[in-house]
Amino acid sequence: MFTDSSSSVSSTLPVCIVLNSANPAQCADPPPLLPCIERIELEDITCSSTWLRSLFSTLLTLEQNAVCILTEVSCQGTFIDSAELSCFKKTLAYYNGYTSSPECDVLWEVLHGLNIKSLSLDTSIINCAGSMPQSLLSLTHLDTLSIKVDDDSPGLWEALHGLNIKSLSLSGRYGYLNVHNADSMSQSLLSLTHLDTLSIKANNYSLGLLEALHGLNIKSLSLSGGHGGLYTLSIKVDDDSPGLWKALHGLNIKSLSLCGHYGYLNVHNADSMSQSLSSLTHLDTLSIEVFRYYPGLWKALHGLNIKSLILSGQYGYLNVKHAETIAQSLSSLKQLEKLSIFLRTYIDIKLPQSLKYLNIYCVTLLPSELHELVGTLSACTRTVECKLEFGCASFNDARVKSIPPEEYISIQQELGTLNHVAVKRFQILHRRRKTNICEYNAASPWSVRAICGVQDDNTDDDNVNDVA
Repeated sequence: MFTDSSSSVSSTLPVCIVLNSANPAQCADPPPLLPCIERIELEDITCSSTWLRSLFSTLLTLEQNAVCILTEVSCQGTFIDSAELSCFKKTLAYYNGYTSSPECDVLWEVLHGLNIKSLSLDTSIINCAGSMPQSLLSLTHLDTLSIKVDDDSPGLWEALHGLNIKSLSLSGRYGYLNVHNADSMSQSLLSLTHLDTLSIKANNYSLGLLEALHGLNIKSLSLSGGHGGLYTLSIKVDDDSPGLWKALHGLNIKSLSLCGHYGYLNVHNADSMSQSLSSLTHLDTLSIEVFRYYPGLWKALHGLNIKSLILSGQYGYLNVKHAETIAQSLSSLKQLEKLSIFLRTYIDIKLPQSLKYLNIYCVTLLPSELHELVGTLSACTRTVECKLEFGCASFNDARVKSIPPEEYISIQQELGTLNHVAVKRFQILHRRRKTNICEYNAASPWSVRAICGVQDDNTDDDNVNDVA
């Protein structure tokens, strides 16, 4: 062992102290430390938990980062195969991907009562549900806690319960946390009455996880995914709630999908929805599948800075009763570049000038309505790629009445002459008489001729057959 505690000469080079002795007597007292110590390796030694605690207590007072590596250390009769602790100004970070439960028990004993303000832990030491709660509560100066664990557990949330920490970070060793105990998580987070900053990097953001955040009195919330950003959030819930919209408020997400467990979402809190969606300043893509569309729902979409919007409803299509309101909302989307809309019957759509891609799927479409759509597209001042699928029929007393496909041919030709419209798909769907359902008939000669000006008939895009 090399020590230089009495030397008045400071070194500009890193100092390494290596203690390698099988004689426990040499470990009776913690070794004196150089002020500039950066690394200590303890290998193949036997020592007490009190001695290790005293060593870490000293390292936490240093002005520079110091790493202590434990290799094949026997402590209190427990063998520590490998562990690494980094100490800096009352900040301690622990890492070891291979520690078993008996080993982490003794390490929690070592950490008990230390003057730590910031603590970072990995999954191995968190496996000790019995020792962890008491040791965490003994860290009376702790205000920042960071935990990396692949899967949560009730024991983890119990250990965090009631801590006086101000900042909590939760993630996985490989970037994200799998949350399986949202109820326990909610109770634990609510007990952190001094918490003002919460950061979570999770694998999937379930509704239960988001609702676990509801009611927290925090100043800062950061949610991200496994690759550094929560880009896509998909929520399936039959009925919305104010808590849902509060949980979504201000998230840094780019894509949001909202639907129900059985295909559609019931919206009862349109005002809360509007406030929440407006707060998503980084949102690019919004997909909504709802049971009924009320005027308040359309108003919730008004003025959003999204680039892509997908709208569908019960049975895959919308039964719109407030066409004027939805037309106003669509025209207010000044940044919208792509619109995909699934309709039971056609409605007059006011397209924003920013639009580049338009996908319209109608269960039924009258020739006059197709002509109306052509007129709308003729007003476009920039090129719009259009995909159109519809049933050549009308609804009459809730029944489908077929319309001869020939009535659409002249309008189809007119659509093909528009300067700023590139027709990528034009398909007429035929009615199946037994079920009164409009369906594309591949055997029909007209169905083949009905595809005009097709340059890229790629069915990977939103397709009526996927939702009808």
